[in-house]
Amino acid sequence: MSHTQPDLAAAIERRVVAALVGHRITDEQADLLLRVSERLGRDEFVVQCAWCDRFELDGHWHAAPREFFRSAIVLARSTHGICPDCRREVRTR
Repeated sequence: MSHTQPDLAAAIERRVVAALVGHRITDEQADLLLRVSERLGRDEFVVQCAWCDRFELDGHWHAAPREFFRSAIVLARSTHGICPDCRREVRTR
């Protein structure tokens, strides 16, 4: 069964909300997570730093609740990279 973009976006939104239940997040974090879910709904990948778990959005790296990345949909639509901070740390070792 093929999912339409609105169906996929709604499923992602439900998973994000479920992942965040019981967690206190700021309005900024909620906005970032909504923007990530919209990206996933457009069938785009989310780049996650393999070292610190931050994710890239619009050229900036942001922290997210770890539970967000445990969502099956996010795991299926994420790829790993390395953020600039971790790259600098790795190079100085």
